Amino acid sequence: MFVVVSPNNIDDLEEFYNLATDLGMHEISIYEIIAVGRWLDHEDDVIGEKDIFRLEKFQKAMNLKPEVPELLLFPILWALIFSDALQVDDGCMLLRTEK
Repeated sequence: MFVVVSPNNIDDLEEFYNLATDLGMHEISIYEIIAVGRWLDHEDDVIGEKDIFRLEKFQKAMNLKPEVPELLLFPILWALIFSDALQVDDGCMLLRTEK
């Protein structure tokens, strides 16, 4: 199951999980809206740092359950992948590399 979270549906995490369970899904992939390109002026539609921590806590709690679905959080995954990334003024991410 593919879910895009925003400030408008962040409170529905439990319902998403229950729906995925009821439908027999094996995984829920959770993404966030990223305010770039044409959405650059839609910062009110993206989740904040507090919500990312909330997602992480929810993921850890749900993934402790022995049954499926597993939760995969792309905000957390991207943070891990790009933990050494450089944010530039136009919203693009540049990966810093060691020489």
